[in-house]
Amino acid sequence: MLTSLVAHYSIRKAADLQQISYEDLPVKCPKCGDRIHGIELIHTDVAGRIKINHLEKRVRNLHSNGLQKFIIVLTEGTTVSGSVDDTAAVGNLIKRLQSELKGACFYLHVDAAFGGFVLPFLSGERKYSFYVHQVDSVTIDPHKMGLTPYPAGMFIYRSNKRKNLRKLAGVREDYVPGTHGKDGTMCGSRPGASAAACWAVMKYLGPEGYQRVVDICMKNVEYMKKKLIQFPELGLIPNDMNVVSFFLKDKGNEDPLGDFRKKVKLPTHILPVGFGDFKEPQLVYRTVVMPHVSINMINRFINRLRVELDRLK
Repeated sequence: MLTSLVAHYSIRKAADLQQISYEDLPVKCPKCGDRIHGIELIHTDVAGRIKINHLEKRVRNLHSNGLQKFIIVLTEGTTVSGSVDDTAAVGNLIKRLQSELKGACFYLHVDAAFGGFVLPFLSGERKYSFYVHQVDSVTIDPHKMGLTPYPAGMFIYRSNKRKNLRKLAGVREDYVPGTHGKDGTMCGSRPGASAAACWAVMKYLGPEGYQRVVDICMKNVEYMKKKLIQFPELGLIPNDMNVVSFFLKDKGNEDPLGDFRKKVKLPTHILPVGFGDFKEPQLVYRTVVMPHVSINMINRFINRLRVELDRLK
């Protein structure tokens, strides 16, 4: 499994369940006999987007050591910075590697839990999710930008005879209604209220409603960024969506805003070496500009942040 340094922790959790953990359950290289990790964490650019050249290098190296099966997990909307991996570029890379590397096969999954209800409503010609032919499956969370009650998650996969996920995931049970009594979903018993809520909200808002929501969020994002760049002691992480992350220059993984951060419930992340140009771990503060975040709220946050930064001088 190959994914970026800032992929969601659930990806590593899934690897643990499949016994390919990079920490506790390394796999053995069938050719050279060396112990190698089951998960390769790929470096990113300054925004947190997976580096295509590093991904290619790792695949080629692993294949030269006898490995042929690869799961690649991309993120369209990272938790840390709202960055969007270049899904189209990875799709082209897979196409090229399949023609060059004997026996190599790939499964490409996209984690669009956050971006699934944002990317379709952003301007531009970016190809994402199933617009890329090599993508096999996508996850999206309607309970985030889909504005439905928690919990509501979706796993969507291609109808593909060669990769028949429904057959692999399905379990036959005669009392289950549907296709020949077979439950073809990923989980078993669950409430139907979440599905009904998703249907109701999507019918109510429609594409036009979601477009308005995303437009407002992105306008507020640009307003917030203009305010933050006025502080010379702050550095901003480039963003692709409605997430604005910043860090204190020359502070590394120190947290001098600790008390302030706790008061305003400001999440933090430690970005590792390999994230962009960081030469040492870097503490990053993350804000998510959701639909309820108004200009007034942003101004109050900026004013309180200004007081805290002045205090540190």
